[in-house]
Amino acid sequence: MTKPQYQQFQKTNSDIIEEVCVRTVNTSASNDNSSCFVSLQDIRDVFPDALRFKLDGHPIPFLLDDNGNRIEPPRIAFYPDRILDVIAGAPQSCNCVCNCESSSSSSSNAIIRLPTLKQSKNLDFQDLLWSLSNIAQPSNSFLTIRNNEDFNSHLEEIKGLLLEAKNRDNEVIKLQSEMLKLQLEAKEKNDEVLKLQLEAREKSDEVVKVQLEMRQLQLEAKEKDDKMLEMQKETLNLQQQVLDRLAILQQKVEAILIQSFELHEYPIPRLFIILPIDRTKWDPMNILRNKVRLHFLCEHGIHAVNAAKSCHDQIHLARHEGYEIRESTEFFQKYGKYMTILLQCLSMGMPLAASLGSVPDLKAGIDHSLNYMKALSVEYPALNSINTIEDYEALEGADLRGLSKFLQINDEDGKLGNLYRTTTEGGHVKWVCVDHYRSTYKEKEQKAFEGAVEMNGGKYDSQLGKVTVELGSRIRAAEFFDALTKAKHIYELDITLNWDWTKTDLEAIESALRVSSVSILRLDLGSPQEGIARKLLSTTARYERLVRIIELNTMKVVRIALPSDLIKLSRLPT
Repeated sequence: MTKPQYQQFQKTNSDIIEEVCVRTVNTSASNDNSSCFVSLQDIRDVFPDALRFKLDGHPIPFLLDDNGNRIEPPRIAFYPDRILDVIAGAPQSCNCVCNCESSSSSSSNAIIRLPTLKQSKNLDFQDLLWSLSNIAQPSNSFLTIRNNEDFNSHLEEIKGLLLEAKNRDNEVIKLQSEMLKLQLEAKEKNDEVLKLQLEAREKSDEVVKVQLEMRQLQLEAKEKDDKMLEMQKETLNLQQQVLDRLAILQQKVEAILIQSFELHEYPIPRLFIILPIDRTKWDPMNILRNKVRLHFLCEHGIHAVNAAKSCHDQIHLARHEGYEIRESTEFFQKYGKYMTILLQCLSMGMPLAASLGSVPDLKAGIDHSLNYMKALSVEYPALNSINTIEDYEALEGADLRGLSKFLQINDEDGKLGNLYRTTTEGGHVKWVCVDHYRSTYKEKEQKAFEGAVEMNGGKYDSQLGKVTVELGSRIRAAEFFDALTKAKHIYELDITLNWDWTKTDLEAIESALRVSSVSILRLDLGSPQEGIARKLLSTTARYERLVRIIELNTMKVVRIALPSDLIKLSRLPT
């Protein structure tokens, strides 16, 4: 059996603490879940005039049911280990006046004053009953009833007040029911609106679904069209296979020559073939024992507008003794098919310059080279496809840059085949011999530019057309930019401004670059004057001049190194 619990109570302005037994009620089918409470009736057994209760000065509410109504009979929650204050009934709820009259029977009459109608409205229904019960209790010590008729009259009045209060409560309950009904109707309306929104959303999803299906059908139709086009292309390819072999070779050569890459894609010449070292000692019985060397070709005739007008503008061998080949198997595996195309073109009558045709029995040397390539394909399985050109893929820049590692290079200046890199007006890169290089660019203007670079302690690589220079004053800069505008073989410029430059100096750089042949620029701005930098940053276009340099049509690559002060100022709000 569970040990009973008690709630402690103390009447206001009293030091006496009384205990009232705590009741429990099950909240579910299981007896494990129960709720403790203290009944008002049990409390009034100890405190007959108890009306309300407080804890730490705060009123304690009576417990309510799920509908918000007070549970009958009234009860309060159980507060373990806490002492609750008992608030007794107000004495003004019943005004009693005793008029004592002397008589031989020593009897006394009492006049009972009940609450008015206005006062009864402010009293709780249960409190009013309790007050009436207190009035009705006989107390010979202080109250004597004058006569039964007056008492019955007051009881009738009390009953009327109670009935009126009950009717008002019913009206309140009715109003609450109507309000609840209106709330339910509003909720139904909201549910209907939500349902309509969901239906609209479903319709929208269906529209999107239909659109996606239409898109899918369009994609399928496009795929069918692409397949049709692919079939047409395959038909054209089959037709192309009946073209003459010489036309195919010419297309392959043109595909090699018309590639237009950045300047750094061509660090070395791109046209090269192999020729026997000594044609007179060629052994046809042991072809692979013969020695060959790699020779570069001058590309001056490539991309020339009037190249067919003169044999001097045609492709020819560079004036060089050639290069010995290292790691020949890997070399021919990578570049063999490329050289086979060029050798076959030369063998089948590709127009050549006199300098190429003047080599003794060059035709025989080309034939020996082709036989050498065929013998390699037979001897080494890895090279069995170097003589087939149908599946040829053009060499990339990385392939060309890797050529030098296979060559035995003894040139001190590093100029492969004594060739110089140039570019045409159309932006194509060419490697030409020294004769064509000098005929293209005036030596006087070139020497003046070289002098300007040397005066500023810079470096000039005439083969690559690259200049690295550091300018220390505005006067030196003006001389250098004047020479730059006249020089035509400058493609890469690495320049540092090592003085307090201004916006005017940036304008001078822009003007020089606009008429020069520079297409790769690296500009280090050094440290400008602080006031000028702030003035630059205060304008609407902060880097107007730098942007105009970047947007030059001739520029392909631009790198600008900003000073730290300029970077910090650029972060400030304008």
